[in-house]
Amino acid sequence: MAPRTRGLRWIHGAMRELVARWFRPGPPEAPGPRPRIVVDTNVLMGGLIAPGKASGRVLALWLEGRVDPVLSPAVREEYRNIFNRMRFGPRRDVARREEMLRRLLSSEHVREVHPTQRLGVVTDCPADNRLIECAVTGGARYVVSQDHHLLDVGEYEGVTMVTARDFLRREFPDEAAGRAAR
Repeated sequence: MAPRTRGLRWIHGAMRELVARWFRPGPPEAPGPRPRIVVDTNVLMGGLIAPGKASGRVLALWLEGRVDPVLSPAVREEYRNIFNRMRFGPRRDVARREEMLRRLLSSEHVREVHPTQRLGVVTDCPADNRLIECAVTGGARYVVSQDHHLLDVGEYEGVTMVTARDFLRREFPDEAAGRAAR
C-alpha cells in the first residue's frame, strides 16, 4: 500500500474517532425516584378483578418495580380481610387473584412501616385514617384510592389523595395517554 493511502486512512480513522467522541451520547439519564404510594383496598381489589382498568395498571406498576408501595401491618391486614370476603367467581379467577396478591405483598419494593401516631383526619370513616398514617410514616406522596372520604381530604402533610386514573396521569402521563387512546 502506498504511504499516501495509509496516511489518508489514518487521518480518516482519527477524524471518525474525534467525531465519535464529540457526539457520543452522555450517560443515560438516571430515572427519577419511583413514586412512593399507599394503595387503598378498593384500588387493590379493583385491580385484581379488572387488570385492564386504571387500578390494574397501578398494580402492574407495583409488580414492575416502578412504584414503591408503602404498607403498614394495619393496611396489610385490611388487604387480607377484604380479599377473603371477596372470593367470588370461578375457582381459577380466585386462584389468579390470590397469586397476584401474594406477589404484590412479597414484592421487593414494598416498604413496611409501623406508624406510631394515630390520626383523626377522616371523621366519617375512621378506618381510612390508617392509610393516611401509613403514608405519612412512610413518606408516601400519594394515597391511591377510589374512596370519596379520602379524596375529599385532598392533601394532608404532603400526601395527596388521588384516584388511580389521576395518579397515572400525574406520574406516568405517556402510559396514561397511550391507554386512553386504545
